[in-house]
Amino acid sequence: MRADRLNWSQTANMPISATTAMAAIDTSSSNVSPIEAATRVHNLVYLAYVAVLVLAAFFTWLAWKTGNKVQDAIRADADARIAEASSKGTALENANLTLRGQLATLETKTADAIAEQRKVEIALSEDRGRTAKLELEAATQRERAAKADERAADAESSLLFLQKRTARRSVNGQIFLAALDAKPKAEVEIMYLKDDPDSWQIAMQLGGLLHQAGWKVKFPTPLPLGEGDEASTYAFGGVPDGVTVVRHWNQEEFDKLRIGQDDEPASAVALRDAISRAMEIGATATMRPGPHNPPEGTLRIVVAPKL
Repeated sequence: MRADRLNWSQTANMPISATTAMAAIDTSSSNVSPIEAATRVHNLVYLAYVAVLVLAAFFTWLAWKTGNKVQDAIRADADARIAEASSKGTALENANLTLRGQLATLETKTADAIAEQRKVEIALSEDRGRTAKLELEAATQRERAAKADERAADAESSLLFLQKRTARRSVNGQIFLAALDAKPKAEVEIMYLKDDPDSWQIAMQLGGLLHQAGWKVKFPTPLPLGEGDEASTYAFGGVPDGVTVVRHWNQEEFDKLRIGQDDEPASAVALRDAISRAMEIGATATMRPGPHNPPEGTLRIVVAPKL
């Protein structure tokens, strides 16, 4: 029995293999019957099989356990990732909602800005229309003003002309005397149109100034106008209007005057120039044949009405 125990302990401590089993059979064959030996081998193999099954079950459970832990870890990581992704998705969705709100606000503001811009454009267009209308009205007013200015200028010119026509004539004594200074002198008779105060005044002024200049001058007398040819200033060498300087007529000088070779006396030239400057008019120089011819060496001033 002790030997069996020794054999069993040895067998248990030995590696289980076909070679070991056969060795055991061979060892015990001399002491044990073949059935017992075969039974022992069978038991030994069965025990090894059971041990293997136990080990296989253990490792299967261990693999299952570790597999569950791996799956739990994977699931936990996946859940964490899903939770993180869900959190990020929620945050993104919230951010998206915020952006959509901001975008809606911006779109509203943009629409309002476009509407305001449209209003401004319409107002600007209306202002441009009003400006164009005002410019047209201003141009019309300027044209009317220009025409009014033109009419005013014409009226002023007409008024000045009328004032000049109706104003009394006068002789600038300073200019008159300066023009006769150091000029040849002659005897002068002055005649004016009767019943014309303006002609009488000019005749008196010329007479006084000639006397002051040292000329020999007769006191002014009215024209003794008669009938027919004697009824105008022509009869005394004058013209119908203005002032005329008449000199003594003779045929030779008259012929020269007609062909443009007039030899007007220096005293007559000086007197006519002085009257033209002092009165700002063109004094006329003439000769008149007939009974009213001025005496030789005498100049006659005939003062007729204004134009």
